[in-house]
Amino acid sequence: MAKSKAQRMREYRERKKQQIGEEEWLRQERNRRKIYFTPMAQMDEDKQLKVRERNRKCQQRFRK
Repeated sequence: MAKSKAQRMREYRERKKQQIGEEEWLRQERNRRKIYFTPMAQMDEDKQLKVRERNRKCQQRFRK
């Protein structure tokens, strides 16, 4: 039976951990994910309002 995308990615991550070591892999993963995060204090007021509005809508949808 064919593997799903999630199964392939899970196996890929495990192989990657084994190749470069878990500590190094964790460091690389942290650096990769840092790119997507910007603290609210560094955003201007307009951007903060947009982010908060988007978060509010997502939270309301989640609660339903």
